[in-house]
Amino acid sequence: MTTAHAGAVSASVPMPPTPTARATAAPKPPLPTTTPAGTPRAIKRPGVIWGVHVTQIVLWQVALALVLASLGRHLAVLIAAAVTAALILLLTAIRIRGRWVYQLIGLRLSYLSRPRALVTGAQADRRSEFLAFVMPGASADSVETDEHEVGVLDHVGGAAAIIELAAESSLVVERAVTLPSPASLLPSHDPDSPPVSLQLLIQAVPAPTLTAVSVPAASSYYALTNGSVPSQRRAWLALQLAHSAGYPSDQIKQAVGNSVRRLVRRLRQEGISARPLDREEALSTMASLAHLNPSTIETSAAVAAAATGATIDIRAVMQRSGAAAQNALTPLAQEHWTVWWSESVAQESFVLKRWPSLDSPAGQQLISQLTSVPSLGTTVSLAARRVPPPALERPSSRQSERRARNDARESHVSDDVAVELTVRIAAPNPQRLASVSSALLERARKCGARLERLDGQQARGIAATLPLGGFLP
Repeated sequence: MTTAHAGAVSASVPMPPTPTARATAAPKPPLPTTTPAGTPRAIKRPGVIWGVHVTQIVLWQVALALVLASLGRHLAVLIAAAVTAALILLLTAIRIRGRWVYQLIGLRLSYLSRPRALVTGAQADRRSEFLAFVMPGASADSVETDEHEVGVLDHVGGAAAIIELAAESSLVVERAVTLPSPASLLPSHDPDSPPVSLQLLIQAVPAPTLTAVSVPAASSYYALTNGSVPSQRRAWLALQLAHSAGYPSDQIKQAVGNSVRRLVRRLRQEGISARPLDREEALSTMASLAHLNPSTIETSAAVAAAATGATIDIRAVMQRSGAAAQNALTPLAQEHWTVWWSESVAQESFVLKRWPSLDSPAGQQLISQLTSVPSLGTTVSLAARRVPPPALERPSSRQSERRARNDARESHVSDDVAVELTVRIAAPNPQRLASVSSALLERARKCGARLERLDGQQARGIAATLPLGGFLP
């Protein structure tokens, strides 16, 4: 049920109801539809039959042919053929935790071959350094529009800009804020334009007694809500234009700025508070989502001291892993197989592998349940993009080519929408993180969903839950 790349789940429409500050239903899409919510269905991948790639089937046939061809020959030939066939079957016919052995080996090699620790100088811009670490080659820029200066985070997948949406900023919320559905905001498919994706990001902070020194107001809030309602939710919408052949990078960035301007205007017309972020605000928002904000780190240290009597010293962790901790360098982040560290904050990322039935009350509460686990902060990313219609045969004339493009534009109502949902939790220490992880998986199960931890891909999980547009390559 997953796409070819790890860390994403692709499903065709219907889209799930969009979460709100209180998990209310999403606004109506711009085009009427009578399709029930149902359950998102997996998009069929070419060359895959019942989860098995045709290449694996060919290799199994090769293994069988090797053994049959060696029968009646010298014993050494038979042994060599049998060993080769056994190796082929071992790599391609055995699954461990939902992955084929050859996939696990490739994942381990990729993990071991990339940098996994980030250190920066005392005067370095930690935000930019962190962005380039989780997405090699990524950079922050800005473009000017008629109304705003728009910050653009440019990376290998595309260029993304961030829109800050209405957020709960206090313990007492006067009214629920309805967040927009990314699918309902997608433009129609245009084969002449770069692909567009929209990513809704929600970060929930739990009841204050879990993240701060206990005070009467915090204790009262915790008792009132039984710890199940986050004290704060913030939301952002990231718009990304993918890099496409024939479009220079500067043109893509300017197009992102113009698209953001139009999208902000549309959101405001629908009564949604929306504001585009400039370059500095975009970098700071990304750092805050990654728990690199100084105030977040101080809070995490206070929680760790209260819970265990000591904080986690990432310098010691780096020394044990062979990384040199120099006095002139400040450890900023490190990736482990199951855990990501942002200074003293431990984090884990999960991907949604099975959607619940969105017709059921439990399925409609999925995101609300995920964001109410008792972590230092829970970040949910819901990204959507249109799946282009099947490629048509090359037209024989310009007139037929123009007709084919018009048909593609007019068929956007029936286009599938690919969606991915990624969740990241944070805790002051690995023991607390394991407890929160168990609670997260259990709540997803009760909603009828299944989450899978991104073992060996925690860096990808971090990037997927930052405002980079989703669907990272």
